[in-house]
Amino acid sequence: MLNTIRCKKMEETMKRTLAAFILGIVVVGGLIAYAINDALNDEEVQSVLNMFRPFTVTVHNQSESDIVIIETGILDSDGAGGVVKTGSKDMAGKTIKSGKSAKIKPDLELTGEGGVYMLYADAEGNQVEQTICGYTESLTGRSVVTVTGDRTTVEQDCW
Repeated sequence: MLNTIRCKKMEETMKRTLAAFILGIVVVGGLIAYAINDALNDEEVQSVLNMFRPFTVTVHNQSESDIVIIETGILDSDGAGGVVKTGSKDMAGKTIKSGKSAKIKPDLELTGEGGVYMLYADAEGNQVEQTICGYTESLTGRSVVTVTGDRTTVEQDCW
């Protein structure tokens, strides 16, 4: 009978120990998840991670017109030091409505180093060409293009 009581107490102790251990794992896991989420929202961490992501362009259309044509392509330098377009270009098959945004993953090929341009046209036929990545060796990172009625701004984080 004494052995039965000891076994039950031992069983109770083991259950409490196991429950405390599982609770500890859950708490530590939650703290780790929180730290990772916090780090991923940090701009510096995002910039480092962008070095390893394929090049993307986010276009924010804040103009009053739809953007109906979007072409991206590679820029290179000619023998005289001028900037020229190469044969690598991609047409995004989407319209970006006024007030909307879209993410584009251009299918471009780069040999060596170069830049990336974007040419877009609105529904009225107005065209704008803008360098969206001034220098890249690997076509990684991102650019954010904001189109307003009278100007185009670019935020570059490309590698």
